[in-house]
Amino acid sequence: MNWSDRDYAIGRGIASLKHKGEQAYQRFLRAVIDFRLAELLTVVTGSTFPNLSYDQITQLRVPRVPSPEQQAIADTLEGIDRVLVQRRLERDALRSLKDSTADALLTGLVKAIR
Repeated sequence: MNWSDRDYAIGRGIASLKHKGEQAYQRFLRAVIDFRLAELLTVVTGSTFPNLSYDQITQLRVPRVPSPEQQAIADTLEGIDRVLVQRRLERDALRSLKDSTADALLTGLVKAIR
């Protein structure tokens, strides 16, 4: 699944979903789909690429939540996403440091302090 950041031209075999109303909170819709993804994947067809039919997609029910609440939910989830991205970057940096330190120690370039 991919989430676009602007309008794109799409070809066959790709679905594009967005709110019908004036106030489209894509992040809220994304949260609903993410939450229901396991359920959606139980009805897919195709062995290489999971496929959902138009009818299956239109059966997805999105809760009717007032716009201010949708925005609050979207803002909260965006904040959590920012923290997750930051933590992943920190984790990757620590793994890189560990790998380079282990390499230096194992090759004798650096001696361990006792």
